[in-house]
Amino acid sequence: MNPPVIKTQRLFLRSWDEKDLEPFTKLNADPRVMEYFPSTLKPEESQALYQKILKHFDQYGFGVWALSLKESGQFIGFTGLVHVDFSTPFTPAVEIGWRLSFDQWGKGYATEAALAALQYGFDILNLSEIVSFTAVQNLRSRKVMEKIGMHYNPSDDFDHPKLPALHPLRRHVLYRLRNSEWRARQSSNKYIFDPYDEIFPALFQKEKTRILSQVNNVLQIEHVGSTAVPGLDGKGIIDIGILTEKDNMASVSSILQNIGYEFRPSFSTSDRLYFVAKLPDLKKGVRRYHIHLTYPDSPIWEELTGLRDYLIKHPVARNEYAKLKEKAVKAGLEGEAYRKAKEPFLKKVLKKIAEP
Repeated sequence: MNPPVIKTQRLFLRSWDEKDLEPFTKLNADPRVMEYFPSTLKPEESQALYQKILKHFDQYGFGVWALSLKESGQFIGFTGLVHVDFSTPFTPAVEIGWRLSFDQWGKGYATEAALAALQYGFDILNLSEIVSFTAVQNLRSRKVMEKIGMHYNPSDDFDHPKLPALHPLRRHVLYRLRNSEWRARQSSNKYIFDPYDEIFPALFQKEKTRILSQVNNVLQIEHVGSTAVPGLDGKGIIDIGILTEKDNMASVSSILQNIGYEFRPSFSTSDRLYFVAKLPDLKKGVRRYHIHLTYPDSPIWEELTGLRDYLIKHPVARNEYAKLKEKAVKAGLEGEAYRKAKEPFLKKVLKKIAEP
């Protein structure tokens, strides 16, 4: 069975091809990649695993996708969902897992692909729960599990039944995420409509300082979006535009994820990487922050800053925009529907900005 191709901002999660066997075999023979597995795999073992992956797709209709870069098509590993093939207190269960080539580590690819696989598992397959597990020592994979929203309870730790009693990797940690938790997390992103608050600029400045303490290769950071326009009511989200060289997008993305921002591939484009964080807030308890990461030649930067500046200078347009957003929120529009409701107004303003 050919699995559906899943596209993220930078990756394809796709069906396997025989040409993947050579890089797949190299991947499984790399001791750095296989550090927290019992051993590296011999070529014939990789061949057997390849056949096992294909069989899982045929049997269940989903499985571990081959992972390739959108830009070049290069095979860089795999990510996906599989039925756990051993018996423990938490089985039967479906596991999410990943394995990437060593030269692709540190770029956020594992998190990006895993989020897409989670979304498929919950939204398309309607799985009740997805788990992930690894050796206690594997802090790198555990960090990815935490980034994608899975939670850990020490009482779930277990001894892997396929490893002997004294094996140093036998003790494993278990991370879990239920469908209800996934959906609650999505619904917690519902839009609200609040009056403009004079504290918004200070919140932006505070977060800007935190970001700059971690990210060096940034050309510019600007407060954008509704909270950057005095007097404009809205969702109370602190939108932040970050400008960096195109070659630095991946490294900045990785750092942003390391400091608590979740990459949202479904809302990203080739010109803009989109991130979300929920940070402590004295007034609201928790406040959403959005980052729009782009590069100098992208039209996105001019759109973000141009819209902000136009609304500041044109109070009539600002008030029109506020009423439009309030109407959309009261109508219960969310996500793509909310964005489409604003689209005609934004296109009109951006056209005016572009006029000589």
